[in-house]
Amino acid sequence: MARIHRRNLINFGVLPLLSGNFDDYDRLEQDSILVIEKPIAQLKSNNSVKLLIKSSGETINLRSDLSADEIEVLEAGGMINQVREKYLSNEK
Repeated sequence: MARIHRRNLINFGVLPLLSGNFDDYDRLEQDSILVIEKPIAQLKSNNSVKLLIKSSGETINLRSDLSADEIEVLEAGGMINQVREKYLSNEK
């Protein structure tokens, strides 16, 4: 079940990220603004991202086990966008 859910997130352009530390969840508050700068570039370099909690200035390290193909789907904004881009580029 988790594998299907993970794949659905990727297909819809949502980053499936994991934290190895349960205490990280306690650092988040309702209405917190969370920022991930250049997520695709971060994922491509080391398959992890830094999440900034804007109100406190704290960062949380999140990891991922994405393949290069999955990162490509996310970079396109999801599977539908990726297929559309490939279709339109072949039409020219």
